[in-house]
Amino acid sequence: WIIRNDAGRHANSANCGKFFYGLDATNPGVRKHVYDTVKRAVEEWGFDVLKLDFLYASCLEGNGKYDPTMSRAEAMHLGLRTIRAAAGNDTFIIGCGCPIGSAVGFVDGMRVSCDTGPTYLPEFPLPHWDNGTLPALKGMM
Repeated sequence: WIIRNDAGRHANSANCGKFFYGLDATNPGVRKHVYDTVKRAVEEWGFDVLKLDFLYASCLEGNGKYDPTMSRAEAMHLGLRTIRAAAGNDTFIIGCGCPIGSAVGFVDGMRVSCDTGPTYLPEFPLPHWDNGTLPALKGMM
């Protein structure tokens, strides 16, 4: 279910110096799980707004996909189409950390800046070498 890089290891989204996995949207089992989870959030739990972050992780670089013939853009499109189908047209989807072009027609709003934070400058123990993308007011502005 996890995208693997060309070396066969889990692909790393490398966000804020941490390790995050990307679900393989080319895998029908992954899509079913995402569809069922989003549908549950909307229909059973009553959410009418979904903020989905790190969406780019579904198109991480690497050959370790269920369907290796599918491009990264096609995988992203398939994942977003699955999410929208499960949520329905009445749910407001906020897509964050998502390629803008891929999101057109699938999300209703999008945060295009860095995450905000409770301080002007990033606070540590976050990695010092990534000040431009760490959660803080400065990076968001």
